Amino acid sequence: MAEPIRLYRHDQIKELQLEEFENPEPAAYACKKCGTICPDMRIAMLHCEPQYCEECSKEAPKHHSLCGRCRAVIQVKKELQAYRKAQKVEHPKDYDGPVQVPSIGDNDGFFESVTEFLEFCQDEEMPPPEVIWTCTIRHFRMDAEHLVDMQLEDFYEGAREDVSPEDIAELQGFLDGWCRKRNIHTWDPNYKRAVELRFHGGGQ
Repeated sequence: MAEPIRLYRHDQIKELQLEEFENPEPAAYACKKCGTICPDMRIAMLHCEPQYCEECSKEAPKHHSLCGRCRAVIQVKKELQAYRKAQKVEHPKDYDGPVQVPSIGDNDGFFESVTEFLEFCQDEEMPPPEVIWTCTIRHFRMDAEHLVDMQLEDFYEGAREDVSPEDIAELQGFLDGWCRKRNIHTWDPNYKRAVELRFHGGGQ
């Protein structure tokens, strides 16, 4: 392991220049190979050293404790456990919302519908999986209490107490109306409900 670069504050440098001094503790360390600043010596020493997989001991990507293959195997196991516990929609026609299929497509695996996903699989000449995740819609929202707390962090002591619960409710009502007009939303995978495709062209 390469010895790290020791980083000192300006006042510590003056102390180092004295004839008699006790060697001060560095303010931080940096990796000798790439110069990245690290919080302690051990992290700096290991920063650019080869990493090895905790499962198979093969070399892993930088700053990762698992190699790509073992990470994929573990992910598949987690997904299978989730599939077994999830509520199943037995026929794709019984679900008309967005779906998510990990690691497929250009949009983080999200598709507007089962139909769009199956068309993608057909275009790519790939067999669809047996099961895919449904999604929940998360609408854009701003939290009035959080915003007020954040804005008053550097104000005088007790400033937050000058904003009443009624004030927060008034602001929240305005923010909710403003957000509804924007009509901004995103999708989150719902790991408690899945659509089965195995009898409808999937898993073949």
